[in-house]
Amino acid sequence: MVKTILSDILDKAKRNGLISKNPAKNLITQIDNEYPKERRALRIQETELFLEYGKESRYYNLFVVTLESGMRLVRGDHGVYFEVQKKMKK
Repeated sequence: MVKTILSDILDKAKRNGLISKNPAKNLITQIDNEYPKERRALRIQETELFLEYGKESRYYNLFVVTLESGMRLVRGDHGVYFEVQKKMKK
């Protein structure tokens, strides 16, 4: 994730003529003994607790839409964005 953010910042600096090339573009960030973390969905109680604590946040509506619609955070070559799950499993 750090590489994605850094690369995005440096891409903008390049577009604005502040640097000639993006040095973060071809960085290798995968460590050989690094394994992807296992992902799991939030339990109902965890979701309710998250929303309870997030009520005062200016991002509360985003949290609700994201959790209720099945959106997930995706890191790509052009930054971080939300993607809606195509098919929800029951």
